[in-house]
Amino acid sequence: MISRDAFQLVNTWMDDRHEDLVSLRARLVEAESANPPGETGRAVTVLEDFLSGEGVAFEWIARVAAKPNLVAGIDGSASGRHLLFNGHLNTIPPGDPAAWSVPVHALTRKDGHLYAHDMGNMKGAVAGLALTSGPDTAQGRPSRTLT
Repeated sequence: MISRDAFQLVNTWMDDRHEDLVSLRARLVEAESANPPGETGRAVTVLEDFLSGEGVAFEWIARVAAKPNLVAGIDGSASGRHLLFNGHLNTIPPGDPAAWSVPVHALTRKDGHLYAHDMGNMKGAVAGLALTSGPDTAQGRPSRTLT
C-alpha cells in the first residue's frame, strides 16, 4: 500500500511536470509516423531531444534506417530485477483529414481534453513513459534499473 506522503509526492510531481508532458505529446503528434510507411525517425528524434534534456542515456538501434528504435535506460542502485517500459511510435493512417474536427497533426486542447491523431495510438503513452523514466521521478537514482 502506498503511503499518504508518497501519494502526495507523486501528485505534486505530476502537477509540476504536467505542461512538460503536454509539450512532449504535442511534439510527438507533430512528428508524423503513419504506417505505411512507418518512418519513425522524426518521432525518435523528439524523444532523443527530450531524454537528453532529462539526462537519460539512450541509443538508436535501426535495422532499417528510416524506422529506428530508441533504447533508453537509467541504472539503478540495487542489483536484481529491473523495470522495462515498451511502446511504439508508428501509427495507423489518420484517414481523411476533412473528417477531423481538429487538426490531425497538432495537439488541440478543447473542453479540458487533448485531441490529435496518434494520442490514443501510443504517442500519448510514450510521452508519459519518457517523462516518468527521468531521474527526478524517484527523487534521485532509482533503486532498480529502468529500461
